[in-house]
Amino acid sequence: MNPLSSFSRRNFLRTLAVTGLASGSAFAAPSSTAQPFNEVHDLVIVGSGFAGLSAAYAALKAGVKD
Repeated sequence: MNPLSSFSRRNFLRTLAVTGLASGSAFAAPSSTAQPFNEVHDLVIVGSGFAGLSAAYAALKAGVKD
């Protein structure tokens, strides 16, 4: 029997939900000791894939320092 024959999207999502509920971290309350964000930057790149790295390189060549 093929081990992937019983694999379905519904079973995967059910397992993922049960694991998240069991760990308790999926629905954790935000920390009350969070500090306010008050920094200013010229550019923020989210991610480090090829697109993020090429955007950072292009910004560096264009003279963006922060």
